[in-house]
Amino acid sequence: MRLAWSPLFLLLIYLLLVFLICRLFDLIFTSHQNITPTAIVDPIILSVRQLKLLLEHRGVSYTGYVEKKELVHLVEASADLVQGEVDEITLSSSNENDRTKLLTTPQSSYFSGSDHFYEQVEDTKDSVWLVQVIPSGSRHSEPLLDDYNWRVIQNQVAPFSIRTGIFHCKLDKRLCNIKGWYEPLLLLAMPRGSKPKDKVVIRSCKYTRPQVIMEWMREQLSIRVHKITDLEEIEYDWLQSRNNNNNTTEHFQDIKVLLLTHLLHPPLFLAALSIKFTGRIKFGMFSVKKEDSEALNKRLSLHTPSYLVITPERTIVYGQRQGEHFHYWAMNALLRIIQPEMNDVFICSLLIFNMMASLQVIQMSTGLWWIRIMSALWIYVKYNFWLFIGWLVIYGTQGWPLIILMMQYCQVMIRYFGLSDLGSIIQRDCQLLFKHPYVFFISFLDFAVFMKIIRDGLYTERETEHRPWLELFPLNYLFRHRSRSTTNFNIPQTSEHFLQEEMRIHMFLERLSRPDLWLQPVLPAMCYVKDLPVWIYQEKLIIRRKGSLETLTDLMDGDTLPWSKDDDVINNIQCPVKGMISTIECAICLELYIQGVTLCGLPCGHNYHEKCVMRWFQTDSNQCPICRWPVYKTNHPRTRVNHQLEFSNN
Repeated sequence: MRLAWSPLFLLLIYLLLVFLICRLFDLIFTSHQNITPTAIVDPIILSVRQLKLLLEHRGVSYTGYVEKKELVHLVEASADLVQGEVDEITLSSSNENDRTKLLTTPQSSYFSGSDHFYEQVEDTKDSVWLVQVIPSGSRHSEPLLDDYNWRVIQNQVAPFSIRTGIFHCKLDKRLCNIKGWYEPLLLLAMPRGSKPKDKVVIRSCKYTRPQVIMEWMREQLSIRVHKITDLEEIEYDWLQSRNNNNNTTEHFQDIKVLLLTHLLHPPLFLAALSIKFTGRIKFGMFSVKKEDSEALNKRLSLHTPSYLVITPERTIVYGQRQGEHFHYWAMNALLRIIQPEMNDVFICSLLIFNMMASLQVIQMSTGLWWIRIMSALWIYVKYNFWLFIGWLVIYGTQGWPLIILMMQYCQVMIRYFGLSDLGSIIQRDCQLLFKHPYVFFISFLDFAVFMKIIRDGLYTERETEHRPWLELFPLNYLFRHRSRSTTNFNIPQTSEHFLQEEMRIHMFLERLSRPDLWLQPVLPAMCYVKDLPVWIYQEKLIIRRKGSLETLTDLMDGDTLPWSKDDDVINNIQCPVKGMISTIECAICLELYIQGVTLCGLPCGHNYHEKCVMRWFQTDSNQCPICRWPVYKTNHPRTRVNHQLEFSNN
């Protein structure tokens, strides 16, 4: 139990330290800048390049807009501009230029055939694909877009998680003939309908200009965002649904995202999110005329533009908290928290379990390097094994009514936490760590090593870690094994009663080198240990050469005297058990027997301290330490000779 809770406790300490350090840096950064990241900023202070970059991140088309005032109007119509988003755009524009963006273009998928195409495009029902088809005929063998324009398209769709691919018909002419792809064209694949994992619909076009292609994609994706016509629909179908206090499944999963804007079409990032969360979150848009803005503000207490995240528990205005920026990845992080998939929860649990396993591996104190490697592998296998077993149980029982109800209430708790201020701060810290994985890895490793140093300093005489992983080898079941019952002889469980890991390895190899399987029977230790004779040792009767009246009086009173070299042993008190060899010391611990100590005899006649011989049995040795006679065999030659002598005397 201690080993199970220790990594979890250390992991919680690490996360708490990360949270405190992030708050400290955030406080320092805010104090130097003299402005909060959530403060609203006038877009006019940005340059034209920054305005265009901001509109590209939001997915708002600025084709035909040249003047800076027009670009500012588009920014204001899409969403409010906050200081945190300005800092992000400034950093992005300073680190990138057009040439470096084209050089760092994300790679496209090259489909090897129809199976690969169906698996990636049509079977993946929660993403958008843009595929360029290259025919195989000699007449139309050139692609629709050259390399430069294709890289431009890739850079423009990458911020919205739109995947790109290239399909050569020469790799699978049959598929091109079935689909009718005889000319170069572009394919846009996305889920059809509003149900999760719905069928995929494929649209095609033959445009060659990147701007026209982007406009066509915005038009196709914006169909998935529900267009609201009047305020009554907003009040009764969108905002008032959270007041329905029913306990149905639809109530628990009734999550909506509503955009109030002056734009005629939704931003591309919102349309792309509507594809990703198909069937889980409903997206809507209400185009507000400028003359109706005041009426909307009075009626709904909302200004334009606004993004509303509506859940059965509460409604928040997106963008009022730090880190809530108006682009795909920021809103995607929030929506994945309030409406997570099973795959998201599994990945999170997998990360937590492996972090706990890493903490336990670093805290190990085993000596040899190869034992460290084997122990580390065993720890990782053990943690991941129990994780997968738990998930198999969850998947097997997720259809039960009780499990469904528990999962729904867990989702409610997650939404309460995700929409709270504390949840927003933790979400931002996690995003910061995931953006810099090397910092996350180095900080975690430093923390684990530091905790190990502290632990080694506090526990200098630490007990040897008992690792029973060697007992799990399948070969152990083929050989004679040690029973756990031998440990119940009132022996204190201290570190000296546990075998060192190196001795376990040597004994395991020794068992492999001897044919114990057919020479020695597989008997539990209790079957023969409980029948071994046990008695109280009485010291030898001694007398001194220089006898005196005091010495004789002490002997008559039953007192014992220390033994010296000048003493003669004149008689031995007969051993209570016949056939036992009279000895004065234990061959295991090499200590002399003292008055009143408990001895244990073996069938061969040798006897030892009871504690010593029981400790000997715990090392998986069921033979006499001196003559190696098996303890479970009672027909020792000495015993047979003694019986023959007694029979002849009688």
